[in-house]
Amino acid sequence: GEIFGFCRFSTKSNNSQILFVTAMQGVHGKIISWNTTSWTRIGSKKVTRDAISAFSVSPDGTLLAIGTIEGSISVLGSRDMRVVVTVKKAHLGIVTTLAFSQDSRALLSTSFDSTARVTSTESPKSDGISLWSMILAIILAILVYYYMQHKEDLLGVLPQ
Repeated sequence: GEIFGFCRFSTKSNNSQILFVTAMQGVHGKIISWNTTSWTRIGSKKVTRDAISAFSVSPDGTLLAIGTIEGSISVLGSRDMRVVVTVKKAHLGIVTTLAFSQDSRALLSTSFDSTARVTSTESPKSDGISLWSMILAIILAILVYYYMQHKEDLLGVLPQ
């Protein structure tokens, strides 16, 4: 069976209420969404293999956050419950509190180990230029510049 944990209400885009409840089923932590008009389950998804020790919903209702007894945190989309960001071992111990910033772009987590952490909730951009390709382009530009400045010296070294 399921053992319920935390619950949080949120407002959907059409101003209707939705209830998110964390639950343990065996060793898996999951999130269940409920329609608050009919009190029927809308969805359910296993989100972690650890017990959930903290739970929060972003002010705009688009994100959910869980903290685990192993010190990990995950941010999920509230519509499809897909993971946006996960930080394994974000803390050395049980995550005790989660709170989103007003603009939902950051998540504050605190832990039993007396630490606090701020994590960006924005997923890494995959369509932008990566850091490595930028570094490669800079190195290539430096090599071309060096070649243009010293091409007579370099060409003089080559056998005729």
